[in-house]
Amino acid sequence: MNDFVEFLDYECVLSIPPDIIGETLPAMQISEKFKIFALGSLRILDDNVELTYHIADSPEKDRELTIFLHTIGASLANGVWEIKITSSEYEPLNIFRKLSLIESVVIGPLYLDSGVRYFAFRFHSSHLERVSTLLIEMMNAFSGMHIEYLGRNRGMNAQMAKFFDKVEMTTVHFDMSLPAVKNEGASDRKHISWVRERRYNGELSHISFLYNSMEKPSHRENVRFINDALFEKITKSEVIGYLSRRLDEEGVVRIRVTSSGHGHVISNWLTIMETNLRACLSILNETSKRFPAIDLVLAEVYKPGSGQRSVS
Repeated sequence: MNDFVEFLDYECVLSIPPDIIGETLPAMQISEKFKIFALGSLRILDDNVELTYHIADSPEKDRELTIFLHTIGASLANGVWEIKITSSEYEPLNIFRKLSLIESVVIGPLYLDSGVRYFAFRFHSSHLERVSTLLIEMMNAFSGMHIEYLGRNRGMNAQMAKFFDKVEMTTVHFDMSLPAVKNEGASDRKHISWVRERRYNGELSHISFLYNSMEKPSHRENVRFINDALFEKITKSEVIGYLSRRLDEEGVVRIRVTSSGHGHVISNWLTIMETNLRACLSILNETSKRFPAIDLVLAEVYKPGSGQRSVS
């Protein structure tokens, strides 16, 4: 099965400088003052949009920075500081809810570098007109926003290469076996081959995935088609919901989440901060014990961009 790069053929990268009049968001202040790099994660919930920035902790970290992080209420979990911003305190974040309504959009990566915010997303070219209309609205919502790039998809590794030297990343590949998960949002029939990618992080019981499959799902509920092979589907999954909740609770940042289904096996790839690796493996072990019938097997752990493919 081909990589999503061939199907999500467009990408957009936006930036917002730190010197916006009237904005005093703590994450921007910290990043600009201390020249900090932070990965971002986005959750689009029913009643709120949450943007969390993640700063890797280290013994060498500036004492003034540590005091500042405590002062603004940042939390520390598994070696990573988290600074959360919600749409209730920063209304422009609601624009991401509108972006998520475009069926082919996959949001990320998001990051903060020396006070400059970067937002990237990929999408199918058939939605270019809708994206263009929304970009104009976003330019009005975020004062000072700049379009860094809008055009053909250069590949996820090209996007992540911009911060390879700023944060260590790891891809964790694990497999789960059918039939135990045949009703866990994987596919309607065990023989169908497919690939999928999480579009964004949302309500844990209702996760939006973008699928590529030459066979259409037999159940059309919560399905939106982009073309004959590509469709968005809301997946309701006890296993995936539990895994997502525990990863969120332990502060494990997922830069990319992809899966493929072949026969009786669902293969999954999580690209995470290396700082989070121990916590991630612990949660996989915990999930395996909680759902023994899925026969969870750790298959690979490797650096993204090192030659292995995220979806094969």
